[in-house]
Amino acid sequence: MPEWSEFWWTAITGPRNLCDAVSRALHNKSSVCLLVPDDLPWHDEMRACIETGMHQMPDMESFYVEFIDVEDDCPDIQDIGRYLLERYALPEIAAGYRGREKMQKYILDKQVLDNRVLWIKGMNAEQEKRWLQFCKDYAPTKDSDGRFVLEVKWTDKEYERRNFAVIRYGDMIKRYDLTLFNSIYLNREKGAYSAIWQQYSAVMCSLLCNTDAETSQAFMEQCNFASEEPIVGMQTIANDGMYLRRGESNDQHILSLVRKNNTDAIGAQIWKAQLQVLFPMLEIERVSFVEHYHQQIQEALSERYYDFKTGRSQLIYQFGDVISDPDDAELGTIYRMTKLKRDADTSQYLLYIPDEESRSRIELLHDLRNALAHGEPCAISKVAEFIDGHPFNWEV
Repeated sequence: MPEWSEFWWTAITGPRNLCDAVSRALHNKSSVCLLVPDDLPWHDEMRACIETGMHQMPDMESFYVEFIDVEDDCPDIQDIGRYLLERYALPEIAAGYRGREKMQKYILDKQVLDNRVLWIKGMNAEQEKRWLQFCKDYAPTKDSDGRFVLEVKWTDKEYERRNFAVIRYGDMIKRYDLTLFNSIYLNREKGAYSAIWQQYSAVMCSLLCNTDAETSQAFMEQCNFASEEPIVGMQTIANDGMYLRRGESNDQHILSLVRKNNTDAIGAQIWKAQLQVLFPMLEIERVSFVEHYHQQIQEALSERYYDFKTGRSQLIYQFGDVISDPDDAELGTIYRMTKLKRDADTSQYLLYIPDEESRSRIELLHDLRNALAHGEPCAISKVAEFIDGHPFNWEV
């Protein structure tokens, strides 16, 4: 089985393209402003993937990537140029700067950072501004000149310029990347799930997790989507020590919503997944039912039913019009017809389905369709009954 953290960054299109874009920018003698979310999945694997890609670029095989965590290494730094000189330059070069030229040019001319990529991370908003300003005035020209990668979270208004690339996680990685990742993971790791359960779970997790593949994989590993409400497994993950800080800075992150017990927001995403996966399947079964019982439906539509509330004889209406074609009968109409009594003989149902399982199936389809139409997520018990019985074999 693959290492799924590495698989996300090397095999899924969006994440792989992001890594390739950073590697290419560095090869093109640009420093990089890499805007990532707080809940970036698998930080270390992303950095390793970019470093590997960079080393595969011509003239960059000998470059060394060094990580500087500003919060830990230099939280109070004000003069970035002086800090770099003192850390990387020979003593005589560090002491030789007289301010007659820009610090950035002096560092480049004296080859202070040759064959290095400094990856700057762990910055607060003010630190990001200082590092960004320094790097925008830093312009490598030689193949050996050092470069920077600024891993930022607070700044989203930077724009591309010569020797300074801006790469945004949100521009390159989309929810469908996560759906694809989820589908492959479930296919390889959860073979006990049927194809439909795999599809349902993949879509569910992508809608809940957006592009956070790390949390999504944890959900797929922990949650039993075929037998328990998703919130149960989510609560386990939200309380897991490995994930306690995940979602901390984003009140829309799924783990933040779980910790706040925001069932409305969570339910809305579950509903979207059910609408996307189950709704087409409901229509398939409706069409199948109409094909099997076409004659009986046609006969029922031509009959009048007795309205016990008004005491009148009525024809079946749908959306304000009399319906005559069985193919046009919606699930709600079909279900209603199985409950109405004929005007000519109120001991008979307007549409009688002799098979009990088929009657129960129509009721289930109606309940699911009705919930989805009203924006309500369906209970897992009904979802499981529906998926496990699909496609249903109607008795004629």
